[in-house]
Amino acid sequence: KNNYFYKNDHSYMRFLVGEGKRVLELGCGTGQLLNVLNPSYGVGVDLSANMISTAQENYPHLEFIQGDIENPELIKSLEGTFDYIILSDTLGFLDDCEETFSGLHSLCTPDTRLIISYYSWRWQPILTLGEKIGLKMPSVEMNWLSTEDTMGFLHLADFETVKREWRQLVPRSLFGLGSLINRFIGTLPLIRRLSLRNYLVARPVREVGLKRPSTTVLIPCRNERGNIENAVKRLPDFCEDLEILYV
Repeated sequence: KNNYFYKNDHSYMRFLVGEGKRVLELGCGTGQLLNVLNPSYGVGVDLSANMISTAQENYPHLEFIQGDIENPELIKSLEGTFDYIILSDTLGFLDDCEETFSGLHSLCTPDTRLIISYYSWRWQPILTLGEKIGLKMPSVEMNWLSTEDTMGFLHLADFETVKREWRQLVPRSLFGLGSLINRFIGTLPLIRRLSLRNYLVARPVREVGLKRPSTTVLIPCRNERGNIENAVKRLPDFCEDLEILYV
């Protein structure tokens, strides 16, 4: 019934992730999104044993684990690090967002990206109505968080937001009209924040050092011709890649 919505959601997730990456999806459901991303190594975790059973049957080339993603021991048991860690429609079911985010650092490298996708809180009445009339899959009660709320939890857990996006102002094809609205109206400032789908991309900043740092030293001056040489000599050796700008 909602093929248009899922097709667009998966398309944007493929744009963010790319193929051939090491991907961990927390709250993977039946594994459809993880399979679409075509990872070189894909791991999905979900609380529902029935979901995991379906995922294993449909996508035997991927690894699926049944368990609670808020369990620190489960997270520690996962092998290796990942290029991307995805929480798709999972955020609202967590008891402690900050603690969950914080526990993911053991699975991250400095280049790992955490991708969070979820429904906008503005759509809560519409989605609730959709469940009642059979236009949306029923789900258990969840918390509705704004983009700013989620960014705050990420910051407290030592993740830095590097990208945020709002998509699908109209989550239906409507014989092509929905696509036109999403493309030309749904991308406009302010209006796009009314979209159904929210995305956040974050990177870990806990104990992350720069591999080859560079430094710019800016010196505002006037009538300082005689002091330039001594100023350069007195500068500490910050790093190998150093530039000095006199203004």
